[in-house]
Amino acid sequence: MTGKRGDFGALQMRRAFVPSLEENRGQIEAGVDRWLDQSIRAAGL
Repeated sequence: MTGKRGDFGALQMRRAFVPSLEENRGQIEAGVDRWLDQSIRAAGL
């Protein structure tokens, strides 16, 4: 990183990360649910 754009992180969040999260919310939630289920089973709970 060059440090030439102090707002680069915020720019990435606004232009890429947040829109992507909104577009893929269902897939992300389903993946987290699967991960939690697997983790709970692996812990024997």
